[in-house]
Amino acid sequence: MVIVMNNRYGKTLKKYLLEYGIKEQLLAGHLGYDVTYINKWINGNNLPSSKNSTDINKKIADFLMRKFNADFDLVYSNLKEAYSSDYIYKTKFSNDKGYNLQLLTGYDKILELITNQITEINKIGIERLAVISTFDLISIWGEQYRSILLSLFDSHFKSVQMDVAINYNDLHLNYSLYCDFLLSSTGCIDNCKINISKTLSESPKILIINEILYMQILWAGENEIYAIFSRDSTLVKKMRDVALNINRNSEKIFLPVDPTRMKLTNVQLDSYSDQHQKLLFNTAPPLLFPEDVMHFLISSSKSDEYAEYLKRLGEVFRKSTSKSDVDLILMSSKLKEYTKTGLVKIGNVDNTIPHELLESHIKYLIQLIKTNKNFHLYIIRDTLGFNSVYNKLPSIFIDSRYTYIENTDDQGNSHVHMSGDSKINALLGMYFNHLKNGPVTLEASGDMLERYL
Repeated sequence: MVIVMNNRYGKTLKKYLLEYGIKEQLLAGHLGYDVTYINKWINGNNLPSSKNSTDINKKIADFLMRKFNADFDLVYSNLKEAYSSDYIYKTKFSNDKGYNLQLLTGYDKILELITNQITEINKIGIERLAVISTFDLISIWGEQYRSILLSLFDSHFKSVQMDVAINYNDLHLNYSLYCDFLLSSTGCIDNCKINISKTLSESPKILIINEILYMQILWAGENEIYAIFSRDSTLVKKMRDVALNINRNSEKIFLPVDPTRMKLTNVQLDSYSDQHQKLLFNTAPPLLFPEDVMHFLISSSKSDEYAEYLKRLGEVFRKSTSKSDVDLILMSSKLKEYTKTGLVKIGNVDNTIPHELLESHIKYLIQLIKTNKNFHLYIIRDTLGFNSVYNKLPSIFIDSRYTYIENTDDQGNSHVHMSGDSKINALLGMYFNHLKNGPVTLEASGDMLERYL
């Protein structure tokens, strides 16, 4: 007999039976199974077969919805994730006894453990990934860390949440890797939330993946590394709480923010008012509209609140942004699309600008190039086949004090991260300059912009 020691599935199923006062016999009859099967699932002595698990979980969720008006999606999601967790344990690690702490040595072996765990979680249908790390994965693995990023990008997680730490004093040593991590994570994953803290020098080096894997680095040298790991659910949960507490007491230097709250608190307006701005948009350009375009946007606004926001935004563009030191990078493909459709998202709201006003917008940008010697517009030729990587860049806003990174997903939802840390801002500023001076980036002249009309 195989004991499913985690027994998340059995506990979840039992919770629903108790909550709605359902007898095991009644559920068994509805599913067409003998009651002994239900009993084994609840007690953790067995699991539904992988072949039938989806059908069983949907039938349970449907039964609770029809009989008790339960939330089908919530019940099914909870059962599915609990089943997936136990299935990993049963099929991969059924010989575990107690905490079963295992020793692992070698940089490649430990990295393989991490990437395989992420891949396996995704493969069996768990849609949420949560990673907690109290140590700097990049400083330990360097370029090899990209394999962890690749395992994330090749996955189909609906949401990814990372609460990680970095060695603050080593940022300059691997600046491109840290920037790749920040920008590719926020750009390639639609629903991604990243909290970054400074590492605490004396804290244990703990890594948690979901509630499935606990790993701790014991010692790391130039050529050797030693770690212990376990998949016992009790230990994983205990060490997850330890890791969260460590990061909670560390200084935060990068965190997610609510885009709606940014608009309400004038954060975006303050950034556009700054005298020094580095801006990259992987969208249609939502800024520096001339007065006739702003008048159209305000008059066609669907709410007084949004109209008021647009009025303030127009004032900032006219009085501050247009006269500031601005480096603006646009994607050629997005600019072409904008001049054809007129679609642009401003303050997380979709707008459509008529063609004649589109011309006014582009001509205004041409005028700024000619009249403001500190205004520079660059075009990344992302339409070239070998530059498809640029399609995954998020939009970047860097001013004198803050950096904001925004990704707008396929459903039009914006996910924003920010940092007010000077080192992070300098790091991303260096990366911005690298893009600005890259081999497929051209500084736009007025004649070049006119060709988009």
